[in-house]
Order: sequence, then structure tokens, then C-alpha cells
Amino acid sequence: MANKPLPVLVDIPHKGFVILERWLKPGNRFLNEFIRTTDSVAGVLHDVVNERILLIRQDHVAAMSDENPHGTLVTPFAGRFDVKLSPKQLLIKEAMEEVGVDLTEDDIEMLNFGQSMVLSIGVLTERAYLCYAEVRPEQLTGKDDDVRSAEGENEGITRHWVSTKDLETFVCDDLRVLAFIQYIRLKLLERKIVRLNEVIDHSCDCEGVSSDDAAYPFEDERGDDDMDGEEHGVEMD
Repeated sequence: MANKPLPVLVDIPHKGFVILERWLKPGNRFLNEFIRTTDSVAGVLHDVVNERILLIRQDHVAAMSDENPHGTLVTPFAGRFDVKLSPKQLLIKEAMEEVGVDLTEDDIEMLNFGQSMVLSIGVLTERAYLCYAEVRPEQLTGKDDDVRSAEGENEGITRHWVSTKDLETFVCDDLRVLAFIQYIRLKLLERKIVRLNEVIDHSCDCEGVSSDDAAYPFEDERGDDDMDGEEHGVEMD
């Protein structure tokens, strides 16, 4: 495939905050149009004391419709790489700016092994980093009903909390929110398993039973190769 012909840039009809490009792929009858834009980072915060996650509520012109005249959506807080910052540094900046939370780089866990992901590759060049952070109430500043925005942008952002008990039935507006919810539900399940194992270990210690014996209360379920045949009721030659 080394000699496969490459698409050719035909023109750039618009160049502003985003760039509209038109390309011609060899063999195509029509031009391919797509938007070139900066990449982004998005985050979700998990209040581990009150067991809730923090998203934002904001109006978006692109989401306006008859059913949603203001284009109000619940999304992660996020920012674009129009500044020279690392993904974690940008997330820290946006966390304070959009939700009033004081983060450090050590708080942040990057999903997908720190690799960015495409969002809508058919029309956008944008790739997004997804980040998760556990926070405590003392890291929050201001009030939940405070309206926040970057200076001069009139973003009208407010906090939107969702209890972890409601994650299973939460209907998402944003694909990134769905990814975050599934990730958090997995983490919560892992914690339940750890706690259950701790209870089993504690119970076994109190009763003088090993955790292996607790897991296999009947010897013949263990399938040990060194068990005597007579114990299984097998006649030995």
C-alpha cells in the first residue's frame, strides 16, 4: 500500500477559529469537506465523600432545536489546546475556571493510557483526552449555583451533580459522559469486590478458616490432583 495515491487539498473556503478544508480523494466524484480544529481535554470529577460526580450544565448554540430552544446540555467540563499546556495542566486550568475545583496533577488519572481519541472523524480532526479525578469537598470553591465562564466568553456554566446511585439510569447528552459513567461504574464495582474480599478474609480469620477453604467449602470442588482416591469414593487398584 506504499504507492497508494493520497488525497489532495483543493481549497480552504473558511479560516477562523475553525478551518474548513475541502479535499479530493483519488477516484472520488465529490469533494470531502471537514473541519480542522484544535484538540481538547475533558474531565469528570468524583466526590468520593458524598458519592457523586460533577458535570456541567451549559447552553450551546449548536444544540438548539425545537425541543431544546436554548441548546442546554449536561457535559463534562473541557477545554481546547489553544494554549501551550499539557493535558493535565489544561484540565487543572479548566477545572478552576468552569467548576471552581482546585486540582493537582497527582489528582488526575488519564483514561485510555493517556492517548487521545477521535470524536467525529467523518467531519472533525479533533481528538480528545479524557481524564478522571477523585476530589473531596474542601477542593471546591464557590457555590453550586455560581455562574462561571472564561473571561469575556459569557459561557454561563453551572455545576451539575449526579449521585453515583443514579448513574445506571442517567440519560446522557454527551458521548464523553457515557464513557465516564461506564468507567466510574466499573471502578465502583471493583471497590465492592475488594470490600467483599476483605469481609471474607476477616470472617475466615475469626473462624480459623483459610480464604481458599471459604471459596471451596467442599473438598471435591477444588479438583486437587494430590487427593487420595478413596476420599472421592474411587476404588484404587
